[in-house]
Amino acid sequence: MSWELLSRLSQYGDFLNLQSRINVDRVLSDINNFEWIKYNPNKPNIPRDCINVTSLDGEENGYTGNLSVHTSTDLDFKVPTKVYYSSEVLQNFLSPWKQYLGRTQFLRLPPGGYFPPHHDGGRSGVPCAFRLVIPLKNFNPPYFCWMYGDENNYKPLQWNRGHLYYLNTNKKHWLFNTGAEDSIWLTMNIKICEETIFMLRGLIQ
Repeated sequence: MSWELLSRLSQYGDFLNLQSRINVDRVLSDINNFEWIKYNPNKPNIPRDCINVTSLDGEENGYTGNLSVHTSTDLDFKVPTKVYYSSEVLQNFLSPWKQYLGRTQFLRLPPGGYFPPHHDGGRSGVPCAFRLVIPLKNFNPPYFCWMYGDENNYKPLQWNRGHLYYLNTNKKHWLFNTGAEDSIWLTMNIKICEETIFMLRGLIQ
């Protein structure tokens, strides 16, 4: 069923600027006192960090990296942390999605940080979630590139600050920061179901 729903979603496009915005200055101020932790402790040499908005048990310091080495899925990381409750802006923004919310986190790629080319979900089979993304700081070329496509049509994506985007991350993508400032994002994994497809369709411009 998830493949059928994902196929239906893909008819609207792979990269969609949705009619939803977040107050970037407020939300960055709200998370300022929280500690950034390693995104994937198994790959300590890659500079990238996160602040968990949701986790397996509601703790901010839970495992956040590659799920392929665990039996958990993105939808198991659904318990709100203190980060969620610390920001009224964040709560209001996530409220429509809350019952469908999976792994949600702020990501930080400092200068030199990157994600190598990959497809989300790996070889785990039927996808359970789709990805929503919000760029918050240093997110466009030439200083930051989110490359997307395939070997024959690879291009950097262009983003607007604080806008909510749907991105089909089952397709190959990779990220790298060549600038002098951190790149910061908010990423949300949303359960694939009839209700969330309907909600997303209502936000397409």
